[in-house]
Amino acid sequence: MANNLYLSLPVWGQNAALSVYGANLYRQRFNGEIPEIYTSDLNLFSSPTEEMFKLQQLRFQELLTHYKDTFLTTKNSCLV
Repeated sequence: MANNLYLSLPVWGQNAALSVYGANLYRQRFNGEIPEIYTSDLNLFSSPTEEMFKLQQLRFQELLTHYKDTFLTTKNSCLV
């Protein structure tokens, strides 16, 4: 239904609709709260510390766990 409406619009209307859609996607992606992990007192431009290395290992492990839980299930086994 939305596709038919979009295709029936004149070119300027399609451009406007696409701009509104893109603005909405941009707002959803970038207008949230910044996670605490990124606003903490870690100085990202200094020499790496043991604490930063451990934090990086922890975040990588969380990423791998999320990947395993999301993509390596029986319903998604065709992706592997």
